[in-house]
Amino acid sequence: TGIITILYTAVGGIRSNLYADAISFTITALILLIILPIIVGNARVHFSELPKRFFDPFAFGGPAFFVLSIIFSTVGAFFFMEH
Repeated sequence: TGIITILYTAVGGIRSNLYADAISFTITALILLIILPIIVGNARVHFSELPKRFFDPFAFGGPAFFVLSIIFSTVGAFFFMEH
């Protein structure tokens, strides 16, 4: 999909990219609004029944994973930033 984005941005300019992103966001938001009530309505587990660790952002890989993900994403953002 990256090549497609580059092609229609090169042909249509940044405006075409903005329109495509807006359409994509609208479709995604509409699907979310349709599907989310179905998922929540059919949920057999209530949030109060979930363990406390379920909502802990450090539970997946611990603090080291969390900090390293921030470092790698920051380095990646600077590496791929346009000059």
